[in-house]
Amino acid sequence: MNNYSLDLAYIEINSEKYLNVISYQEKLSLSSLPEIALEFLVEKKINIDEILYAKAAFVKNNLKITGFIGQVKQVTCSEKYYNYSVGLQHEVYQLNENRKSRIFSNITINDLIHTLFSKQGIAYDLRLNAAYNQEKIFHQYQETDWSFLSRHLERHGIYYYFDYSEDGKIVFIDDKSLHQLLTDKVFISNDFAEKRSRQCLILNESVFTVPNQVIIQSYNPLNAEQLLTATIQVTDHGHSDHYHYIAGAGSQEELERLGNVYAQSLGCLRHTYTLCGEIINVYPGKLINVIEQGGGKAPQKYLVYAMKVCGKQKATTLIQNEEVSPIYECSLYLIPADIQYRSKMSSTVPNIAGFIHASAHGNCDSEYAHLDDSGYYEVTLRANYEKPTPFKARKVEVFAGKNYGMHFPIKVGTELLVGFIHGYPESPIIIGSGYNSDHVNVVNSQNSYDHIIRSESGSEIRLSDQAGSAGFEISHPGYSLKVTTSRES
Repeated sequence: MNNYSLDLAYIEINSEKYLNVISYQEKLSLSSLPEIALEFLVEKKINIDEILYAKAAFVKNNLKITGFIGQVKQVTCSEKYYNYSVGLQHEVYQLNENRKSRIFSNITINDLIHTLFSKQGIAYDLRLNAAYNQEKIFHQYQETDWSFLSRHLERHGIYYYFDYSEDGKIVFIDDKSLHQLLTDKVFISNDFAEKRSRQCLILNESVFTVPNQVIIQSYNPLNAEQLLTATIQVTDHGHSDHYHYIAGAGSQEELERLGNVYAQSLGCLRHTYTLCGEIINVYPGKLINVIEQGGGKAPQKYLVYAMKVCGKQKATTLIQNEEVSPIYECSLYLIPADIQYRSKMSSTVPNIAGFIHASAHGNCDSEYAHLDDSGYYEVTLRANYEKPTPFKARKVEVFAGKNYGMHFPIKVGTELLVGFIHGYPESPIIIGSGYNSDHVNVVNSQNSYDHIIRSESGSEIRLSDQAGSAGFEISHPGYSLKVTTSRES
C-alpha cells in the first residue's frame, strides 16, 4: 500500500457534508451493482433511522458517486465522537426490492429495459449495436425486477456499467467497439526508478483453463419436435468439451446466437491482467492505455472490467492528536480491448414446478375456440399476476403427430393448467383444462357409470357401464343412435 496526497474524500447525506471520513472501500465491476462502504466520525449521535434511504453522494478526487444510504451501523463511540459505517447504494437497487409475477409479450429487450427503468425514473443509456427481435414472452415469476432483467440481459449478451463521468448513469452495452477511452494518459507499469517507486504501477497477468468448445442444446418451447444442437468454439487454447443446456431457444439461429454469447462469457476472462497502484478516477467500462517500462512495445489498450479501491485518511477535525497514516490502493482488472466481454449466465432462473392456473384468452364474441393458424392458443395466467397479459402456448395431447392426432378445442374463458418445459418460465405449455363450480363436470355422482365426450352444441358420445343397459350412444339434440348389450341366455 502506498501513501498519497490526494484530496480528502467526504460524504454528503441529505445535502449535509460529513468531512471526517476515515476509511472507504469500493468494489465495481461490469454487470454488477457497485459496493461502496465508508466509515466516518461525527461529534453528535445520529438517528440512523432518519438517514436510512436518504440521498447521498461520495466525493473523492472530483469524482462524485451518488445513490442512497442502504445500510447504517454504529461501529463505536468515544468521548469525542461517534463512529458510523454506511453502505452507499445506486438507485438501481430500487429494482431489487419487491418480488412479483407478471408477463410481457411481443416486446424487445430494449422495450423491457425502458419499461422497468422509466417506471422508477432511473436514467439509463442504451449503446447497442445488435438489432433485437420481439420476444413472444418475458415471464417474471416471483422475482425482483432486477433479478428478472439480469437473467435476460445475460441471455441477450448485454452487459452494463456505471458511468461516473455522467453522475453514475447506468449504461447498457453489447459490443466491444462501443467502449470509450477514458483518458489520453498512458499508464506506465513496472517502472522501478527510485524517484518514481512510491507511485509505481505493477502490472501482473493471469491465465485460466477454459473449454475448447461448448456444445449447446435446447428445445423450442413452441415447436419441440427435436433437440436443437450447436457447437461453438471458445478458444484455441482450451481443453475438453463443455456441454450446456439453454432452455427456450426458438430456432437453430437463436440457439447459435445464445451459444456464442455463452462461449464468449467463458472465454473472455481466460487471460486477464491486474494493474495496482495509485490510480484515481478510473472505473469499469472504460478503456485505458498501458505500457510496460522497458518492454519495447507500443502502449496496449485494455478494458477495465473490475476494480477495487481501499482508502484510509485522517479525520482532521476530530482526532488531530492521533497518528493516522493515509492509505490509498487501487487494483484494476483488465482484459485486452480486442476481447469481447460477456457476463456469465449466472443469474438464478426460477424453476416452475407443477402447474399454474390459467384461462384461455381471445375474442369473447366468437362462438368458437380462439386458435392461430398453427393451432396455438392465447393464454393468461391467473394467480398472483399483476394483470392478464396474453401469450401463446400449444396444448399437449395424448395422441399427436404429423398430419394425424386428436384435439378438442378450448373456448375462451375455460380454466387451464399450464406447465413449463424443464421448469423454464419462458417455455409454457397447456397441460389440460379443468372443471370448476362454473363449468360443471359432465360426469358426476348421478351418472358415475358413464364415460362421456360432449361438445358445447350437445353432440355426445356416451359409453355406459350401467348395469342392465351397458352400451354406447351417439346423439345430438333431436337425434340418437343407441346400442345396448344384454346377457346371452
